[in-house]
Amino acid sequence: MPEGLSAAGRVVWGEIAPVCLYMGTLTAADTRPFWTMCEMQATWEQNCRLKGTDGFDVRLERELANGMRPYYEYFGMTPSSRARISVPKKTEEEPQSKWAGALK
Repeated sequence: MPEGLSAAGRVVWGEIAPVCLYMGTLTAADTRPFWTMCEMQATWEQNCRLKGTDGFDVRLERELANGMRPYYEYFGMTPSSRARISVPKKTEEEPQSKWAGALK
């Protein structure tokens, strides 16, 4: 988690990063775009908590939802984007069959 992330952004990071790390779509090279997505999601959530009050901004809700969509697709967080993303599996996490190497 990078320095400078807001408290709300850190909460979002903590919820979403483990999923993306497990899928293999979040790497050290993706820190800045992932940071941006977390901050956008946090702002969207904060705005949505204001629904039914004068502080709620429907335009902001719509703009952030549209702005987050490409980030969610980039990190494989939509069904259609997961179908298109191919990340190499980590060999140390793959279970070995009891028959592995039997045909050598």
